[in-house]
This record gives sequence, C-alpha cells and structure tokens, in this order.
Amino acid sequence: LTFQALKPIIEEFGPDTVVYPHLRGQPFFEREILEENPKGLEIANIPNKALAIAGC
Repeated sequence: LTFQALKPIIEEFGPDTVVYPHLRGQPFFEREILEENPKGLEIANIPNKALAIAGC
C-alpha cells in the first residue's frame, strides 16, 4: 500500500525524492520501476510511513 502511494511521486519526480524508506533493494521498486524480477515480493518489507521531498 505504501509503495502504491509513492509510485506516482517516483514516476513524476524520480526515486531520489523519496527519503524514507530507502528504495534500494526494495522488491516492489525493483519490479515496477527498474523492471527487474526480484525475489521477496511475498514479504511485506515497506513500512507504513514515507517521506518524500519534491519541488514543483
């Protein structure tokens, strides 16, 4: 759920705008954005909090 909230921000402003959680190694990020097929998608590994800094 948290990744789905971050996805539009990542797509518009880039992954560097996400301060927390760290996206490197996150299976959902690797699958959706980097288009890789990571292992671990069945594990809930993204916290229910997020922080992004984006300018308009």
